[in-house]
Formats: sequence, structure tokens, C-alpha cells
Amino acid sequence: MHDGIHITFNILLMTLGYSRYKLAKVTFDRTTETLQDTLVEFFEQLQGVPHVLLTDNMKTVIVQPRLAGTKGQLHTKAEHFSSDFSFTFKPCIARRPQTKGKVESQMKILDEIHAYQGKLTIQEVEEQIQKIILRSNLAISQATRQIPSALLEKEKESLTPLPTKVIRDSYRIDHPKAKVSASNLISFRGSHYSVPPGYVAKSMTLKTIDKMLYIYDSTELIAQHPLSDKKVNYLPSHYEAQLQKTIPYLSSEDVKAKAKSNLEKIGAIYDTTD
Repeated sequence: MHDGIHITFNILLMTLGYSRYKLAKVTFDRTTETLQDTLVEFFEQLQGVPHVLLTDNMKTVIVQPRLAGTKGQLHTKAEHFSSDFSFTFKPCIARRPQTKGKVESQMKILDEIHAYQGKLTIQEVEEQIQKIILRSNLAISQATRQIPSALLEKEKESLTPLPTKVIRDSYRIDHPKAKVSASNLISFRGSHYSVPPGYVAKSMTLKTIDKMLYIYDSTELIAQHPLSDKKVNYLPSHYEAQLQKTIPYLSSEDVKAKAKSNLEKIGAIYDTTD
């Protein structure tokens, strides 16, 4: 990341067989739960479910890899998930590059993201990936000689209907929520973290990744903090913005000085060990 924080992430990519329309999402682990949560999101975007999902031999789906002449063995959770959504997981045959390449060749469009290593925040990475996917969906596909977005509506006609919301919700990952206080703080694991002004009384979604706390207003990342044992964690820019609104006649220099003084006092009060 551009701020010196190193974060490992994955990109889950789905490409529809007929239209070559693509969907992608950044994930931060390779658990079965994350895969299922992301697929639910993809299916809802498509308003339906493909009949077959061709995958590589990912451990979240396959217990025993598929070899020539065998079907492979699906993970029990993958079997239940595919049954609930009325589709079939079809793993590529291991050690057969020409088959696996049909899936992996689609990942080449994401090579572009490597050029941005160390230059973007995680939110900017997610935004850049969506720009790449959008560009691909609006460009002529080498496979079909047509534009994926133009073929999508026709492909939707062949998708299986979504299962009930109850079933879909059972596979979602619930992220904790926190309401913003009048002091522009949210509470998480016994500590308080700041957000910019303008969100008081709103409910924020919280995510933790590699010892970092990410605070979202719906899908918009509005703040990020290192996880801390400190009772109160203000970003100076958040405190300064609130102070400027409270005392609008102060110059920017005076605001910075007063904010620094106040934050030092807050730290002195709340950082005292028992």
C-alpha cells in the first residue's frame, strides 16, 4: 500500500461462459466462507445462477483433485452450497494445462494491477480492479468477437433462479456494526476510533485485515486505523476537521495547534495504565 502498510489480498474472478462477462472482488483470505459469501454476491448481481462453475482445484472446493478419468472429491461445504443454489462445481482436470487455461487465461486482465503495487490504498486497489473489469466488459472479446455486456442479458435468460433470501443470507459473512458517537468515534473491542465529521448516529460496517481496522459507510471506506490497545484513537485530520466546524473563526494554523494540544491531553488521560 502507498502508506507503507503491506496487505496480502486475493482476487476472485468469475467469467460467464457465453457472454464472457466478468465479475471480480478483492478478498483477504481463502476460506470456504469467504468464497461462498462472494459467490452469493456475484449471483445476486447476475440475478441468477450459472448451471456449472468451472474452477481450478482450490482447497475451498476440492478435497481430492480431479485427475483424468476421475471426478475428484468436493468439499462437503461446497456440495451443500452448490445444492442450495442448484449448480454444479466442475473442477479442471489437474495436470491438463489446456483445460485449466480456460480459467486461468482470464486472470491475465488483472496483471495490470501489479503496476500499482505500493502506490494505492486498499480502497484504490478495489476501485482500480473494478475499472479493469468494466473496461473488459465493454471491450470486444477475442473469444466471441462481441462485447460481453451486450451478450449478458441473453445469457441471463439461461441462469437458474436465485434461491430464497433466507438461503442466500445463511451464506453471508456478517461484519460487526458500530454507531458513530457525537464525538465522531466508533467503539470496537473496547477501544474508540475516529471517523470524519458528518457521520454522527450512522451505523458503520467494520472489517479487520492484518492488524488494521477499516470503517465503511455502506461500501465506502471512510477511515482506517491500526488496531490499538489505546482507549481513544483519533486521526489528527478527523479531529482538526471537527474542530474547524466547531470553531470556524480559527485559522488553519490555530486549528492544527489546538488539535495537537487537545489530542495530547486526551492521550494523557486515556493512555494511563491501571
